Amino acid sequence: MDAEDERDQSIRILHLEDSTMDAELIRMRLNDSGLTVQIDWATNKREFSDFLGHSVYDLVLADYRLSGFEAPEALALTRSLCPALPFIAVTGAVGEEKAVELLKLGATDYVLKDQLAKLPLAIERALSEVKALEARRMAEEALLRLNDELERRVAERTAELKLKNAELENINKLFVGRELRMVELKERIKELERRAFSGDSQNPRE
Repeated sequence: MDAEDERDQSIRILHLEDSTMDAELIRMRLNDSGLTVQIDWATNKREFSDFLGHSVYDLVLADYRLSGFEAPEALALTRSLCPALPFIAVTGAVGEEKAVELLKLGATDYVLKDQLAKLPLAIERALSEVKALEARRMAEEALLRLNDELERRVAERTAELKLKNAELENINKLFVGRELRMVELKERIKELERRAFSGDSQNPRE
């Protein structure tokens, strides 16, 4: 596998973390887990916003509290630019109560910094959920397209049937009219025959 193919198969991560030591520890943990990752590291709001606005990622990892920029704001920014992008908080200083509150705001998951062994599984689970949601979305879109196509065909078939029924009705009217005219003609012929016969009876040949 060449370098380009490896990059294509890498998990592209945007990591918001202002601690060099913590960022390196997380990178090493992910590499040791067997995951192939490509990480862009942002240390503040400006860098995070620039990366998020100009690159494509599979996942966001974010420390909860940075100087002047906390995870809830980072989550809101992520959702405004990339609504479906998984967002995992990696937190140490704050309690689980705030982490749970972050989940209520729309974060995908959270992992405590003293439990980084759980991070690879959390990442795989988040990416699997994204794939499942995308597959469901595609299936729903395919179903909608199929329904639209069926409705179109039914409408076309209904229009064809209406046209054929109208044609048959016109043909029936023509036949009925012709039959009526034939009846009238036969009656007229009979009337003429009666008159002719009556005339012959009144003027017998000598």
